Amino acid sequence: MGRVLMVVPPERFRDEELFDTRAVVEAGGHHVVVASMRVGECPGSRGGRVYAEAALDAQRAADYDAIVFVGGGGSRLLWRDEDALRLAREAADSAKVLGAICLAPVILGNAGVLQGRAATVAGSEARTIEACGATYAGPGVTVDGTIVTANGPKSSTLFGQRIVELLAYREGGGPAGIGSDRPVAVKAVIFDMDGLMFDTERLARDAWRRAMAEHGYALDDSVYLTAVGRTVEAACQTFVDALGPDLPIKDVEAAKARYLQEMLTLGPPLKEGLVALLDDIDDLGMLTAVASSTAQAEVARRLSSVGLLARFAVVVGGDEVARGKPAPDLFLRAAERLGVAPADCVVLEDSEAGIRSAAAAGMIPVMVPDLVEPSPVIRELAAAVVGSLPEVLGALRELGAA
Repeated sequence: MGRVLMVVPPERFRDEELFDTRAVVEAGGHHVVVASMRVGECPGSRGGRVYAEAALDAQRAADYDAIVFVGGGGSRLLWRDEDALRLAREAADSAKVLGAICLAPVILGNAGVLQGRAATVAGSEARTIEACGATYAGPGVTVDGTIVTANGPKSSTLFGQRIVELLAYREGGGPAGIGSDRPVAVKAVIFDMDGLMFDTERLARDAWRRAMAEHGYALDDSVYLTAVGRTVEAACQTFVDALGPDLPIKDVEAAKARYLQEMLTLGPPLKEGLVALLDDIDDLGMLTAVASSTAQAEVARRLSSVGLLARFAVVVGGDEVARGKPAPDLFLRAAERLGVAPADCVVLEDSEAGIRSAAAAGMIPVMVPDLVEPSPVIRELAAAVVGSLPEVLGALRELGAA
């Protein structure tokens, strides 16, 4: 089974976060190595003690299947520790399972690996990880891709369970399906909208560029593509962060909406193979839904304008959930309304944020790239990457569709 490195501070680690989590991980058949800033005995904040057999500066993520940072007051000593930050980056870059609990998610934030991800932390540090680019998910345990975070000792057992699940996910070749021996029963397919069903991402990019130029700003792909798949609010914040606080974003967004509406007067252009794919999914007896960052009323309007609204049992918009992609809320809401377990849902997405969202929801992500080619990390998260909608049916059959 896997090798798991659990990193504790040299003093005042939170006992439950080490011992309870380790017990669950070891019960899952994995070997745990404990490391700290120095080899030797480390005292916990509740009277427990553990012997750190490995020095942090000698560890490399490549030698392990998971890296887990234990919290407690002493974990502040690791917040800016170069070896801790390096190890977190190595794990994230290679899509290893990466965990942190209580105060320790701040290490991940400072390492830069929570940018654009949903995560949790001890409540006192919520704003700290948000300043590092994370979306604070509230108390409990949060999984986003291969990163799992938890807010404190009461979540230790569930935290350990999620780590074991992610290790099983990786050992099985990704989500149940392609490359996995685990049985699946795909019952529903959830579609993103822009860039996946409709060839509208290029239109949206052109509308944003025209609106920016109208106000004296230039928007290049290096900035724009980081906003693909996100809510309008998140995209606006991305542009303000990149172009400066003087950007009149409300006026720019209003101009963008006007330009885009003009472009869509005749209805959004369909991606090749969409209608045939919907027919194939109907023949397989699977349910369909749409979960888009766009407001629900606008999603329904666009689908209706091309005669496709009735093809979907459920339509969920970004204005119906508290958190947009890459948080899992949109897809979980769609599964709830369909009455289908998340694990039995395939998600079709064109964006990195969408693939992260589907993975965080415990669903089976399939990527159909549009403007953005998948990074190595996204390829690791996706059950399949296909070139176009006509190739999706083959992937569904491999994933367990009848």
